[in-house]
Amino acid sequence: MSSYVCGPDTFGVLAAHADTTGEMHGDRSVRLYGTGWTAEEIAARYGASVAARVVLISHFGSAGVEIPTSGAEGRALVAEILIAENVHGVCARYNDPDKWEQVTELVTSLENLHYQRIDPIAAFNVVRCLRCQSCDSDDYETSLGARLLQAIEQRLISQIPEKLQGPWGVDGDYLRRVGKEPRTVRRMAGV
Repeated sequence: MSSYVCGPDTFGVLAAHADTTGEMHGDRSVRLYGTGWTAEEIAARYGASVAARVVLISHFGSAGVEIPTSGAEGRALVAEILIAENVHGVCARYNDPDKWEQVTELVTSLENLHYQRIDPIAAFNVVRCLRCQSCDSDDYETSLGARLLQAIEQRLISQIPEKLQGPWGVDGDYLRRVGKEPRTVRRMAGV
């Protein structure tokens, strides 16, 4: 499979979905516990600008990072982290550190990003696309970019209209309502 640096609209859409400004119960930031990242590690991977704007936190001994997500500053920070993670993954995939130049080009164009929300289900595919294009580094799963995408994914779940949400659990009654026949599980003697 190939890997590529996603287009600017990918980052703008996801940053818009991370921003909860104006929502009744929206958090103004994303808190990622258990990351163990230091300011120096954040600066090395995401740049000094990102390291200066995230807050190192601790909760019951678990080190973490708080990423402001609201307003223009928060959206730009989210986009910057996601862009850096995407490029880091592409560099790891192709062993090509020159791809980092693309980060500079994309980050300098942050003021031109279109921060616009789209249908939450469509936004799920945008998350899946970015995850696929960013996941080639050895430490992707524990990276700020991956954890931030998980947080955006959780926010998207809360935005799905109730009529499109599936059941919390599935039982025989539900299967009959949707036209499926429940299967009976027979236990073996002595089990």
